[in-house]
Amino acid sequence: MRKCMYSLAIVAVHSQSVIHGDLSGNIDKNGIALLPTNPTCTAPYMAPEYLIFDDEGNVSLAFSPKSDVYSFGGIMLQVLEGKIPYHYVARYEAIIHCISQGIRPRGPPAPVVGDVDWDFIQSCWSPDMEHRPSGEAILEFVEGRAVLN
Repeated sequence: MRKCMYSLAIVAVHSQSVIHGDLSGNIDKNGIALLPTNPTCTAPYMAPEYLIFDDEGNVSLAFSPKSDVYSFGGIMLQVLEGKIPYHYVARYEAIIHCISQGIRPRGPPAPVVGDVDWDFIQSCWSPDMEHRPSGEAILEFVEGRAVLN
């Protein structure tokens, strides 16, 4: 159900030409979004394009709805596995390094996340933004999985 709510929200926001830019899986037991108490807590969901800077220290790529799709992949992993992406990495800086080097979160054991779900999550993490699914494709996938479960 949470996956459906997140995917509906992504489609709705992107249909209005709005980019969130900082999606994460920080919600309470009732599904209410939690405000971060630590500015580094969203790093596990950060798209790699947020880590590419020009000579003046500015992010060199424009934010895109596809950046939110990258974050959605991490949220989907968290919903299915019950752990945040990179939960096994102790330091914030190490998570940033992993993301900047193209090292994606490890997949959980097969009984926890099936191959179909894992393949879709990985498609959300494509290094090429244009190869990431659209908001509509996310909604279609999640709705299809909800019917099967």
